Amino acid sequence: MEDLIQLTRKEYTIGWLCALPDSELIAARSMLDVQHKRCELPSDDENSYTYGSINGHNIVIACMPSGRPRTNSTMKLTQLLSRSFPNMRIHLFVGIGGGIPRNPVPENAKDDIHLGDVVVGWNKRAGIPSLVQCDFQRLEVGEDELLGTLDKPDRRLLNALTTLEDNHHNGRTEFAEHLKRSRFSHPVLLIAYRAGIPQPEEYHIPLDFPDQRDLSFKGREEIFAKIRKSFWLSNSASEPLVHRPGRQVVSLCGLDGSGKTHTALEYAYRYSKEYSSTFWFNATNKIELEKSARKAIWSIININTRNADRDTKEESNQTYLRVAHSLGLDGRSITSDEGLMKAVTESSPIKCLNHWLYQEPNSRWLLILDNYDDPTACADSLRDLLPARDAGHVLITSRIQKCFESCTDIEMFAGMERQEALELLYKISGKKARADEHQTVVSIVDSVGRLPLAIELIGAYLRKYSIPVDSYAESLEENLKERLGKLHAVCEISFRKLTREAKHMAQLLSLIGNEDIPYKLLEAGREVVDWMGSTRNALNKAIGELLSLSLLSERPDNSYHIHPLVHRWVRDYTNNAVFKNSLLVVDIVTSTFVFGDERTESQSAYQYRILPHIECCSEIFFKYLAPRNGTLINDKSKRIAYNLARIYTSLGNIPKSSAVYGRSLQDATGQPSCLDLKMMDAFGVSLRLQGEYDKALSWCNQALDGTKSQGGNDSPESFIIAAHIAAIFQAKGDYAEAITRYRWVLEQQEEKIGYLHPQTLETRHQLAGALVSSKEYVEAVDLLEQVQEEKEKKLGKYHPSVLGIIDNVATILEAQNSYHEALRYYDLVYESRRNALGENHYATLGSKSRIACVYEKLGRYDECLAQHQEVLKQLENIFGVGEDHRWILHTISSMADASMRLERYNEAETMYHKAHAGFKRLLIRVDGELPTANKIARLLRDQGKYQEALQWSEEAELGFQEEAGEDSYYLLTTKVCTASIHALEEDYGKALEIYEQVLKGYEKKHTRKDHAEALKTELSMGKIFLKQGLYQKALEFLTRAEKGLSETIGPGHDYTLEAAELQSHARHILDEDARQKQLEEENRQQRIREEIRQEEERKTREQEIEKKQKQQEEEERRRKQQEEEERRRKQQEEEYKRKQQEEEYKRKQQEEGKKRKRQEEENKRKQQEEENRQKQQQEEENKRKHREEENKRKQQEEEERRRKQEEERRRKQQEEENKRKHQEEAKKQREQEEARKQRKQEEELLQQEEKQREKEKETLKHKRKWPWSRWNCFREN
Repeated sequence: MEDLIQLTRKEYTIGWLCALPDSELIAARSMLDVQHKRCELPSDDENSYTYGSINGHNIVIACMPSGRPRTNSTMKLTQLLSRSFPNMRIHLFVGIGGGIPRNPVPENAKDDIHLGDVVVGWNKRAGIPSLVQCDFQRLEVGEDELLGTLDKPDRRLLNALTTLEDNHHNGRTEFAEHLKRSRFSHPVLLIAYRAGIPQPEEYHIPLDFPDQRDLSFKGREEIFAKIRKSFWLSNSASEPLVHRPGRQVVSLCGLDGSGKTHTALEYAYRYSKEYSSTFWFNATNKIELEKSARKAIWSIININTRNADRDTKEESNQTYLRVAHSLGLDGRSITSDEGLMKAVTESSPIKCLNHWLYQEPNSRWLLILDNYDDPTACADSLRDLLPARDAGHVLITSRIQKCFESCTDIEMFAGMERQEALELLYKISGKKARADEHQTVVSIVDSVGRLPLAIELIGAYLRKYSIPVDSYAESLEENLKERLGKLHAVCEISFRKLTREAKHMAQLLSLIGNEDIPYKLLEAGREVVDWMGSTRNALNKAIGELLSLSLLSERPDNSYHIHPLVHRWVRDYTNNAVFKNSLLVVDIVTSTFVFGDERTESQSAYQYRILPHIECCSEIFFKYLAPRNGTLINDKSKRIAYNLARIYTSLGNIPKSSAVYGRSLQDATGQPSCLDLKMMDAFGVSLRLQGEYDKALSWCNQALDGTKSQGGNDSPESFIIAAHIAAIFQAKGDYAEAITRYRWVLEQQEEKIGYLHPQTLETRHQLAGALVSSKEYVEAVDLLEQVQEEKEKKLGKYHPSVLGIIDNVATILEAQNSYHEALRYYDLVYESRRNALGENHYATLGSKSRIACVYEKLGRYDECLAQHQEVLKQLENIFGVGEDHRWILHTISSMADASMRLERYNEAETMYHKAHAGFKRLLIRVDGELPTANKIARLLRDQGKYQEALQWSEEAELGFQEEAGEDSYYLLTTKVCTASIHALEEDYGKALEIYEQVLKGYEKKHTRKDHAEALKTELSMGKIFLKQGLYQKALEFLTRAEKGLSETIGPGHDYTLEAAELQSHARHILDEDARQKQLEEENRQQRIREEIRQEEERKTREQEIEKKQKQQEEEERRRKQQEEEERRRKQQEEEYKRKQQEEEYKRKQQEEGKKRKRQEEENKRKQQEEENRQKQQQEEENKRKHREEENKRKQQEEEERRRKQEEERRRKQQEEENKRKHQEEAKKQREQEEARKQRKQEEELLQQEEKQREKEKETLKHKRKWPWSRWNCFREN
């Protein structure tokens, strides 16, 4: 907050006193709208104040001395405030915690007053205080005794309250406007936290269920009574409902078709007014549960932002900020429903809903978990969904008992009561009860076991076809004789009446999921199934038939669902047509996919929505279209399989996409088609992503050979496959081969398809990535800059391809030890990939792993371990728990690294051995088995097991020499471990020898000595020199290491701190030695100084004697010199006198000559003057006469000029007089006109005032009085 203005002390009117500097003062400062510059204070006021304004009120914030928040301190501070700021009349003492003790705690939040709440007290009765302080009261014999009162409020405040009350009674208050501005300026006030009054209307969400209420529902009253008894404190339906304390969980358990779902749905509608919000969850599996959570969040957003489009931009932004806070999000940059939903998806819908349910005012909610038949399928997600606080109701439908801990099971038997079943059948069928048909109807409901689903199907059939009850009973009896299942018999009767198209539609629907079937998915069938595209309404007609017989149910969101029993029955009943329909179903589903740059966010959301249907297509593919010992039928089947695999790749499920590719190509023989070659290449890419490099190389080579044979060596497709092969070599660690191949592909593409072609840019990007892997950063950066500039122009800054470039840049920064900058880039890439690709996508997980590695290098080991654990969990979901996958093993090894840093040695050792065994089984040595062996050596070293550690280290060292060469990083790292073990065994010579080799190796690799690993090596060498007592040498190494590490990995890193500590220790020892040497040197210098002093005294005495002799000689010399000078002076005086006499004589002679000349000149001058005088007199006489004549002429001219001026003055005076008279007349006219206009305005103003008074009277008739007992708008007033 910037200092904008400076005010005088007289301009501040409110004082704010804070007790705690580390909490209350910080909060007070953050409330200021503007912070002012400091004022000059009197000399006796030594306090430090904060100056600012809130809504136009100038405020001074003062804080009591730290550690001394006492009454005396408060009083002294208040006195100083009043004296230093003379116009200050209000002092606010605002706390942030604590509360008035109440036992029990009042249920009404208005009675539960806490510090931080604003309380306005004002009692007009004399003698009764407005506010009573808690410690001013005493309770005796049930009565309160007042011990003291607070000071009276300021007189001006009382006057203001009087005016406020009068305005309230007259309907002139502006509370509504002030509250609106308060909510806009401070949106956090709208969020219901512990302090303050709850606002349950924010948590009221209308019902939004997948099914509409079944108006034909009958019976089950005993079930509702049991649910009501479990949820509420009431004995009968007539008593008012009161929540039981804590969270209540009820499970409706029973067989399929027993009406569990319908009963739960009816309960939700029947008791909807008792809940602020009710959410329906499909708990079949984790995917369906997350989909339901997304839908619930969307309902919350829609309700709370329904008026945002009518508000101003600022009010709308505050609304989104408030909703985001209730969902646990940072909503400062959210300005739309879509942006809010995107933030929810990034954070996890289940976690956001958990945060919303956790809010304290939000306690009257109901969650319905339907089809919770397999708790293991979504138990973790359910635990994340339910908030920690005991509140709300949970209603479960399940086929098993005790499906949830601490739940009350209510068993639902399959059949209904007979009378309830009869009423339900009559209501659905629309038939009226007839005595002659009663026994037949009873036999029908009894024959199907009074199953609700069977009765619903029978009623729909009778309503649609209007056949006699006896006829239906006969058909049902025949079917029951042939089939064992009662429900199956009913379904078969309805199914036989369907048209051919409707039957086919039912068969197709039975092969995908039974929940949430979008109309968009069915509409895609018009391009696949002939009869669907034959006419415009063929599809809708078939759907309508199924709906009319209750074989299909419609949902409000333009989607459909089928009862699980009907879904299974149709599939079993039409089993012979499954194979024929399988290809159509998979084709319909895959035809709705979009790939590449055309894929939008809405398309991604749609693909996640239909994920259950995609899984069904996958089952169909492996079971029917491509069985293990069979072949694909035709090219169309291959194209469908190709699209199915691609969608799994885009969803990040690489194992599933690889499985589809592998099964599709299991019998690929002969001349492959173009589609076969594409699948081979894509299969190779998937295998590379899974770490199966040899298989990947084999498939990509097959694809390359086939592409060259069909399209030639210069086809663009062959260049793409060649780049994929180079990527395999890069993944294997053969960077030289990868770079060579990338360069060849790049040269060919630049020549054949152009320098700026997208494929050329992608190859250039991949080449840069390989250069980064091989530590050739200069060329890599140059290539990345070229690619980034072009791709940002075409694709935008946040396209996944551009993010890959940023990821490469972060890798370079990490390699150059710029860890903080690298972490910033990695975070940007991770967030963008998570938004675009999802949390479980392999690219997102790769970014998360790289962030964890940077955390480790920065010494943030807890965060590093947490990140790796999340990655491992997601990888195990993809590849399977306990699988020997390269990525999983690397993640386990990284987790062990972090555990070792945290000194959790047992955990680390277990994970290291697990990773080492896995790498050994996979035959991954350089990038797996050997580095893990080195890590085990370090772990054993840190535990003091030096011999075992040395064995592991030497084994890793030999392996790296064989596999990677003498100059590899792996070998250098292993040597460091070996050297450290020798150092711990006090074999310092051997350790230093190895460290010197390592240091030379790092300097050779990096051509500079400030690389982090080289600096760590110098740190280790410094420690050894320290132990050897070579303190100066140790200090040199430690100083260099500490300075370099501080610059590269940060001053707070463990290595930097250790280097600084050892450096300080070495310097301390050297300082002690230096002080001892200094003391000895001072003693030696003292002795030398004493000898010098004595020698100097001797020399001084000799110098004094010599000085006296010289003085005597000097005096004798000066005496002789003075005598000589005296003689010379006398001679000079005599000579001077003689010369003076001669000069005096000459002077007299010269004066006499000059006197004669002056006399002659004087006589000539007098004669000349006389002549001149006479001439001058004559000239002056002539001039005098001429002046007299001139003066006479001028006097005459002057008199003539004065006469003319007088005439001109009189003329102008007359003109001025005339002009003044004219202006006076104009002024009078203007004054008259203005007076007329003023009278007219006064008349109009009187008319307006009269209209305003009439309008105010009319307003007062309808305006409701506004409660004013609290002062939330104080700051605005």
